[in-house]
Amino acid sequence: MDALLIVGFIFTFVGFIFLFVAFILYNHRKGLEERCNQKAYGDVIRILEKNDGMIGNGHYNQRYYSPEVRFITYEGREVITHSKVYTFPCRFSVGQNVTICYDGSDPEKFYIAEDKNTSILYKIFFLVSTLLLLIGVSMILVSFFI
Repeated sequence: MDALLIVGFIFTFVGFIFLFVAFILYNHRKGLEERCNQKAYGDVIRILEKNDGMIGNGHYNQRYYSPEVRFITYEGREVITHSKVYTFPCRFSVGQNVTICYDGSDPEKFYIAEDKNTSILYKIFFLVSTLLLLIGVSMILVSFFI
């Protein structure tokens, strides 16, 4: 087999993997948006920090941040919870007013409407998959004509 053909198949295979991940992320986000059909206005009351591991001398190499929010549901119940998404840099500040979209049957499941970066992730995976698939298929086609 020609090396160009093999590399083309590898690019195509990796492109399909990225496309599959994009599909999963898209379905997760859309499912969350469908379930979380109640809106409330809340406040960021604290920023939680998480470290991704230690490097030498007990120093952490990266910190990630997640907002803890307080809001009142439509039924009048106060909810204090935090986002399961940790980011760097921190996208929220203590005292910031935010729009909470939550699941009416389980208010602990929510997303912050102002947090646009979580919905861009599947778009990035889709674009990368498209690029890899184009390169892979092009390499396969070129290998047949050389």
